[in-house]
Amino acid sequence: MSTNNYILDFLGIKDKNIKFIKFNDKVRKNNTTYKVIDAKLSYVAKVCTSCGNME
Repeated sequence: MSTNNYILDFLGIKDKNIKFIKFNDKVRKNNTTYKVIDAKLSYVAKVCTSCGNME
């Protein structure tokens, strides 16, 4: 299983069109350390012009 698929599975994300770009291990804010994963959707999502929800 690729790292990308492992992380999607771990986070419970079903969309396989998400690609991870960057991993930051130590982002500190208010004396708390976070792990941050930057990701990008591999296509432009369609948005409903009436309600603004993604299709």
